[in-house]
Amino acid sequence: MSITIKKTLSLGAAFLAGAAATTMLGASVLTSQPADPGDQGMPPGMDPAGMQRWMEFMTPGQQHAEMVADAGQWNVHSKFWMDPNAPAEESNFKSSVKPVLGGRFCVENMSGEVMGMPFEGMGIVGYDNHKEMWVSVWMDNMSTSIYYAEGKEQPDGRTIMYGDYYDPMNDTEGKQKIILDHDAEGGPTMTMQHQMDGEWKTTMIMTYTRPDGHGGGHSR
Repeated sequence: MSITIKKTLSLGAAFLAGAAATTMLGASVLTSQPADPGDQGMPPGMDPAGMQRWMEFMTPGQQHAEMVADAGQWNVHSKFWMDPNAPAEESNFKSSVKPVLGGRFCVENMSGEVMGMPFEGMGIVGYDNHKEMWVSVWMDNMSTSIYYAEGKEQPDGRTIMYGDYYDPMNDTEGKQKIILDHDAEGGPTMTMQHQMDGEWKTTMIMTYTRPDGHGGGHSR
């Protein structure tokens, strides 16, 4: 137990150190030049241009407002293909989406059953102002991996993100694609595809609806 506690504390310290380093590096905004008396509210030596970049980097925008519109409770119907040529396995889940850190990110918690086994999953999604990309991580009780994906909104309104995956059944690694569609009358639909033999094959479709049967969220 003490080893676990020490590791946890060490990781926490590492994250805090990383945050401090980011603040210090971002403070190449700090210079040896005296502050301009006209820069009211600026600490001595603070570069106004650097501070402006920082503010733009940290401030939620339109994409974050659209993301937060998807907060709340959802029913999720899933179709999953172990083999693209075989019939789909179907499951139902409950999902709760909550904005955190001032609406900069949303955390999703999902629960249900998969092939008769209890399922729990958690994801975090956000929009990176610097990269101008959607970013997400996902983890669940059916693996010990954290899956990362990032991508952009397309001209047709869909968001497409790419990441890597590991298939323990076949002991292979590969690329995955996540396609997110938003319906003005309903909720989001997430389609997952995996690259197999040089082609993208659909392996999962998840359809979100509000418990009251109405739509919700935004339409991109």
